[in-house]
Amino acid sequence: MSKKGMAHIVGLIIILILSIPCGFLVFRYFGWPAFFLPISIIFVVCFALLGDKMGLKLLIPIGVVKKLRLLMFAYCLGMFVFAPLCWLMAYFNFNFFSETIRFPMSEVEWISVNNDGEIYCLSFSYSRIQVFDSDGKFSKGWFVRKPRGSYQVSLTKDGRVVLGNQDGKPLYCYDSYGNRKSLPEEGEVVFTPMRTRKTVDENGNTYELRNELLRPYIAKMHKNGSEEPIIKDPLGLWIHTYPIPFFAFIVLTVAVYFCVPIVSLAKFK
Repeated sequence: MSKKGMAHIVGLIIILILSIPCGFLVFRYFGWPAFFLPISIIFVVCFALLGDKMGLKLLIPIGVVKKLRLLMFAYCLGMFVFAPLCWLMAYFNFNFFSETIRFPMSEVEWISVNNDGEIYCLSFSYSRIQVFDSDGKFSKGWFVRKPRGSYQVSLTKDGRVVLGNQDGKPLYCYDSYGNRKSLPEEGEVVFTPMRTRKTVDENGNTYELRNELLRPYIAKMHKNGSEEPIIKDPLGLWIHTYPIPFFAFIVLTVAVYFCVPIVSLAKFK
């Protein structure tokens, strides 16, 4: 590999190291889709500064169009890195992201309703509990460490979320703010198995997780027979939902990255 090619790769790695962590930092306080903004800004600025304007052509000798295509690639890379980082934070009980940040309803495995009408959801993809009020407005969320293999979940009357193994043994316990608490005694809580997609509140209203055009949502069915979608992700969250449309978005982005002809866009340089 030539010196220019090696310098190109080194420069790209440096910019990735700078941009993706900054994306996570901004995401911590502003949420979706702010995760994309710092990556965009840092990529454009760094490529401009390290490119033609400062005469450092040896480091990153590419034009504007290629920079934009690399920006698309970086965003895909950031999306791939995001979910594993969430799993690690859940495993080590490190809630880096603010509890007020809403995550996608990605592979929801369990829903429940407490006595105040708050709706609890457990996302498998992001290892995260999310809480919505009785009107479906997002309230808070936190990471949880899921047991290996099959497991069960319980929402206690005092608002604790308890995760146990398939035999009903409590393994992890969190209060209503995501703090780890001491485990309850066996038999003290009533578990429901994972993949519980329907629950009933104390007023007799039924909540059910549904999938409409690969877009999951929670419907509320009232006792009088009427129903309404009460929780549904906006588009900015939906495109980050595992497994689809997340991978479809990745495939589309990669296809555009490789298929858009550089020559036809040369006039924008």
